[in-house]
Amino acid sequence: MKTIFNIAISIALGCSCASCSDFLNLTPYSEITAENFYQNEEDFRQAVNGAYEPLRNMYNTEEWNLGEAKSDNTTYIIHIAKSSLDGEDPDQFLETSTNGNVGTKYNNCYVIIGRCNRIISEIDQADFDAEAKNNLKGQALFLRAFSYFNLVQYFGGVPLHTTPSTVYEEAFKPRASVDEVYEQIIKDAQEASDLLPVKSRQEVGRASKGSAQTLLGNVYMVLKRWAEAEQTLKEVVSSGEYELLADYGSIYSISSKNHKESIFEIQYMQDASLGQQSDFIYRFLPYMTNPSAITGTTPNPCPSNVDHGGFNTPTIDLINAYEKGDKRLDASIGMVEGKLTDSYALDATGVKSIVDYEPAPGITAYPFIKKYFHEHIKPYYTDDNWPVYRYAEVLLFLAEAINEQNRPDEAIHYLNNTFGQASIRGRAGLAPVKSQNVDALREAIYQERRIELAFENKRWTDLLRTGRAVEVMTRHGQKIKANPESYYWPDGVQPVANAYLFNPDKCLLPIPLREIDLNSELKQNPGY
Repeated sequence: MKTIFNIAISIALGCSCASCSDFLNLTPYSEITAENFYQNEEDFRQAVNGAYEPLRNMYNTEEWNLGEAKSDNTTYIIHIAKSSLDGEDPDQFLETSTNGNVGTKYNNCYVIIGRCNRIISEIDQADFDAEAKNNLKGQALFLRAFSYFNLVQYFGGVPLHTTPSTVYEEAFKPRASVDEVYEQIIKDAQEASDLLPVKSRQEVGRASKGSAQTLLGNVYMVLKRWAEAEQTLKEVVSSGEYELLADYGSIYSISSKNHKESIFEIQYMQDASLGQQSDFIYRFLPYMTNPSAITGTTPNPCPSNVDHGGFNTPTIDLINAYEKGDKRLDASIGMVEGKLTDSYALDATGVKSIVDYEPAPGITAYPFIKKYFHEHIKPYYTDDNWPVYRYAEVLLFLAEAINEQNRPDEAIHYLNNTFGQASIRGRAGLAPVKSQNVDALREAIYQERRIELAFENKRWTDLLRTGRAVEVMTRHGQKIKANPESYYWPDGVQPVANAYLFNPDKCLLPIPLREIDLNSELKQNPGY
């Protein structure tokens, strides 16, 4: 029987090579060397587990800050008594080369790459079952491609390492070009899709053939290689491995993780003894004196989330972008209401539906990301996985790729027709999209992506790849500065003069200063 694999824990020899599971008999760390570790299937399985491990930290702490809060979908609620520049600055376009979230993202991607390089370099020489070997190597190739794709979208060209560094000097390379990085990503993703089994034959929670194909299709979409994107993504559809769920809200249920619509998701478990819990909902809830008042966890009261709440709050612009009657609004966003204290924390009294919501007199209410708000036992130990790729996104990519090849009537099929238990528009309770020209359908697809994939770290990279970032974010910044209270700023508090001023240089993040200090070959991105 397939079980969700335990992603690993410890670091040795440049890769994580231990699992927290009691059933694994591990060599003492003092006796592990590169020569004696990579010997058999279990060694490589543990190493691959370790290559997944940084993803949990990334999606818990900074991916949403740089993928959603940096966009016009969400914002950071300013708290005049508290400040987190790591979370606040990306929202205001003020991030610098010393920003913690920027540095952590860059570092975690290279930790994954380093661990995968070691696996890929060693596994062909190992003597164990060929099918198992292909599976593990395919996962490492997928994770390396995924990490470089993450880096190149946010930072541009980066140093390209594809083999383990054996001497000090090999660790320090100049930045490869964007084209060179994408060439490596495509090579890795193609090989991964050839090696990996389909989802129904893969251990639950691991990357599968469909994961690699979707990543490759995503890359082709960024590069505007529409025909190749169409061909690759149609292979995901024709595999028969995936279907849309009938109910949008059930996509995020903790009782149905890794369901038929899921192509790749980050695995979390709330068991405190494992150290594999998620807690991002506590960052998405508003500042509260006692989060247990609405989560129902014990102890009650529990420690306040004032130090890190309100980080990823839906903007009024996104809320207004939902069509009337769209079921995804209530499934995605809720309202936390209560009374505001003198310290600007909320004494929360309950969670209400956002549909037609009007606060009672004397009540303060904030929207929050509801799709990840589920029952859990212990404060800050939640069980929610993070969706990275869903079948709905494959269909939306296909609609876009086909439309860009001047076939709008065919493209509409992927928005309106049933794939599994539902269609994208149908399960949202919305009428089918009507036949229209290429330009109009393009805008409809962009809108559908914004709503369907809200709070899944897609908005910022969508704005980048479609060339809309400067226009959309300039307008977004102007609206916040003109009326900060509408974006949850305290009465009378204004953004600093240089906040929310977007320019083309802000399309890329700065290379972390610590990397430049260590590597004289690295050049900083313009504007930083």
